[in-house]
Amino acid sequence: MTFHDVRAGKTHDISNLLKLSVSVLGDLEQFKDRAGVLTTYAVDSRYPLPHRDVSKEEAAKAIGTARNIYEFVLKSLPDLEKLSQE
Repeated sequence: MTFHDVRAGKTHDISNLLKLSVSVLGDLEQFKDRAGVLTTYAVDSRYPLPHRDVSKEEAAKAIGTARNIYEFVLKSLPDLEKLSQE
């Protein structure tokens, strides 16, 4: 998003970040249904409130989703070395 000058502000809202990112990389739309749950983990784990227990299966699924989005974004980034040579 930064490379394309899209500003998100300070947020932990993964769904909102994904919506903003889709404007730059439309194929991220494929993750919108699965990404929303990641916000819960991003926010809840930061604050000392009572939390519900997360099962190993739930955690594995969330980690898998985060990893898939991360890898997708990495593959989509431009090669900055090539850009600097142009």
